[in-house]
Amino acid sequence: MNTMEAIKARRSIRSFNANPVEEEKLQAILEAGACAPNGAGLAVFYTVVSGDSLEAVKGKAAVAMKKEEGFDPFFGAQTAIFMSAAPHPLGIDVANAACSAENMMIAATDLGVGSIYLLGFLAGILNSDETFPSFLGLDEGQKPILCLAIGYTDNPPAPREVAIKNVVYLK
Repeated sequence: MNTMEAIKARRSIRSFNANPVEEEKLQAILEAGACAPNGAGLAVFYTVVSGDSLEAVKGKAAVAMKKEEGFDPFFGAQTAIFMSAAPHPLGIDVANAACSAENMMIAATDLGVGSIYLLGFLAGILNSDETFPSFLGLDEGQKPILCLAIGYTDNPPAPREVAIKNVVYLK
């Protein structure tokens, strides 16, 4: 798959099956994230969460979002990758994490792995659980910014065709 094919094929997966992502594919996805542009010298830190730790995050999310037991913000994915950084007053930390996430999602698509970019539940946890950054193994001063759930689906969506709109050309 070439780059444009992977970009067009990348879709948010909201129904993962129980098959775990192989270690070599996980490492390739993380490497893609590490290759992303990085402004102001702010490193993005990755925390890979699975197994019992993922179940603990689901519990924290259910409490934070006032959901019933069994709430799964990861749509059944067996692996989540949290991206974190030291906050920057101009939002460069968020931009760096977003660039990293996009690289990772495109790489995942190329490898046949589904993904979804997640924010809502994370904001809920951060507003209700001040210990969450340390749960993720972060140093003081680092803050979780976003999360990707990755895994396999039994119903992969079809690639989409997109029209280029909302563009202004100034010459």
